[in-house]
Amino acid sequence: MTDRELMTAVQEAGAFRTRKEAEQAAAAVLAELGASLSWGEAQKLAARLPGRFGRLVREQSFTTSMGRFTPAVLIARIAEREGGDVDRARHNMAAVLAALDRLLPPGIGEQLRAEIPAVFEVRAETPGHSREFPVEPS
Repeated sequence: MTDRELMTAVQEAGAFRTRKEAEQAAAAVLAELGASLSWGEAQKLAARLPGRFGRLVREQSFTTSMGRFTPAVLIARIAEREGGDVDRARHNMAAVLAALDRLLPPGIGEQLRAEIPAVFEVRAETPGHSREFPVEPS
């Protein structure tokens, strides 16, 4: 996957107006996913992501030793990274997970769900519709 493919998928899934918004959402969500996954799964995810995002996941995988955050805590941590808005963090997490679901090979997505299944049950409100993961690409 390329940086452009990831940013396009995140931007579309989150209905972000700008690429910068999509980049900020991806960085916050992927950093917290890196901290939430086991070291091995974080490394597998990092290997599939483009440069800077792969490095971010890889670096964060060393910070918490698989924090196994509940969805509420994970969203709160994302909100903290983004400036404190929990609704925005929930929306951003949904957009990034939808993009990953669309771009990652099926086996990788299934492994992520097995590691942190509750995160994929989070309902996401996006402009004009509501979806539950896994999100089918439109």
